[in-house]
Amino acid sequence: MQGKLGAVMLYAADHVGLATWYHEVLGLPQAKQYEETHLGCVHEDMYFGFNRHTPQPVPGAVSLWFCVDDCDAEFAEVKGRGGVPVHEPHDTSWGARVCCFLDPAGNRVWLYTYLPKE
Repeated sequence: MQGKLGAVMLYAADHVGLATWYHEVLGLPQAKQYEETHLGCVHEDMYFGFNRHTPQPVPGAVSLWFCVDDCDAEFAEVKGRGGVPVHEPHDTSWGARVCCFLDPAGNRVWLYTYLPKE
């Protein structure tokens, strides 16, 4: 296969609330309503779709990873906007500093920064 990942689709009973959380807490662009059951936005060449699904899908079925310039600074910013942390920033054995939040649908949203190579 050749190509790159171009979209992420998230599902929740309250898809509008989920899209609002990604906008207000993570700073993604405001999602536009395309259909009654679907909203979407583009963030750095990646399409994020928010779809209504009832009953609520299994919480934590999706894990999103955002590479950021400063994990600690982004952690403080997201937490300050109401993000619920699961893991505080910490260094990993694979060379990154990571932290994690839960979105309103129970998905894990990871932020990471690669550590300088020694």
